[in-house]
Amino acid sequence: MEEEADGTQLGDGRWMIDRLLAVRISEGMGAGDVFRKGARLYKVLWQGFSEDEATWEPKSKLPGKLVAAFESERDPASSKRVRQ
Repeated sequence: MEEEADGTQLGDGRWMIDRLLAVRISEGMGAGDVFRKGARLYKVLWQGFSEDEATWEPKSKLPGKLVAAFESERDPASSKRVRQ
């Protein structure tokens, strides 16, 4: 994967990340390490797509700079964890 100057990364399908919308803790919804119970998942808004088309992605698949910026902007007192 290529990393852009702002920390967004081009994915396998060449989609660009617009921004992260939310974070949640996985409840073990899939096979493998990526979605194991307790893993952090981030809701990704992709450039050119609506929020309805945002997807949950594991932290391991996202640029570290983007995750760090998102986490630093979150207010711990009013943390919003989205569950679906």
